[in-house]
Amino acid sequence: MKRLFCVFLVAALLFCAVPNVKAASPEDLYFYGINDDIDVSLGYSQPVTKDSLLYVPMRLFTDNFAVTYSYDAVSNVLTMAHKERKLFFNNNYGFAIDQDNVLHFITYFIQGTAFFVPFYETASLLGFRCAYYSSIQTLRIYESSQQLSAVDYIARHSFLVTQTINSYYSKNLYLTFEGPLDENVLTILQTLKSYSLDAVFFISEDDMRNSPDMVRAIVTRGFEIGFIMPMSPADAMADPETFMQKLNDMNKLLSVVAKTKTRLMRHYFSSSTRLSGDLKNGLSDGGWRLWGHNYASTATSAQAIYSYLYSRLAYRQTATILTIYVNPAASEVVRRLYSYAQDNNFFFSGITETTSPLNSLL
Repeated sequence: MKRLFCVFLVAALLFCAVPNVKAASPEDLYFYGINDDIDVSLGYSQPVTKDSLLYVPMRLFTDNFAVTYSYDAVSNVLTMAHKERKLFFNNNYGFAIDQDNVLHFITYFIQGTAFFVPFYETASLLGFRCAYYSSIQTLRIYESSQQLSAVDYIARHSFLVTQTINSYYSKNLYLTFEGPLDENVLTILQTLKSYSLDAVFFISEDDMRNSPDMVRAIVTRGFEIGFIMPMSPADAMADPETFMQKLNDMNKLLSVVAKTKTRLMRHYFSSSTRLSGDLKNGLSDGGWRLWGHNYASTATSAQAIYSYLYSRLAYRQTATILTIYVNPAASEVVRRLYSYAQDNNFFFSGITETTSPLNSLL
């Protein structure tokens, strides 16, 4: 009995030692600082509050660190492990047990298909360090090898986060197009000009070789060109030298075709293929800007494309990157989107050197 009392006392003390974090509201915007690199993707990474605790998707740990997990639906037990540390969440009894059989009064919950776990408690019990910096609205999680002080960390990332927050809350719409390029480009360009809209056309090496006239038309009419990633994220990370050489070769070809160059690229990086190491350094040193897209429809009718994009915008109050594929319906989609934006206080914006999109990785 005395031993059990001690266990509960230790658990209660640990629980009380958790830092006090202000409750998150729908207006709050959080970023992850993983081993001192900011991850500004929002998607599954948005934290939530429950029972006065700050919860994050378990993927924060499993995608970015060597954390493994298992789940037993019969016993309702979620197990997470990192090196010699283990944490057994038993929702049937309302507590978790660590590798030393100490009780912690925390649980997980499931939202959709995602497991959510308490941020501070899970991080500290699995051996990570963590903090929350309100000035840049960032949850920081890192291993002991990371040595940046809180002041240095905030100073390093404040500009990126400030720019991203401004973009997030501005209700901007960013229009982008992808090929293969064909004669429909000319109609799209005319429509964009008639509404004074900016847009970026992301092209491949094949577009430059097969449709050089369309590439020149885009450039001469004042629209920006970007490249589609010439390799997959995994291949680019595995061979950054070849990847950077491909980008340089594409710029040489673009210079021949349209007498211009670009430092803008459509990326397909995700939380599981984070940009890092030599590739990140090469892109950063070369002044490359990376953009993804929030929504894209592969449909071929104007109604189908617009319906898809409209359904995504109807309840969205933040900046959004839309991708429209070059086809006969594209111009009509632009007209409908323009009308929707006018009625709902969205603003079409161009990509500039000072604009930091939601999922910029540099």
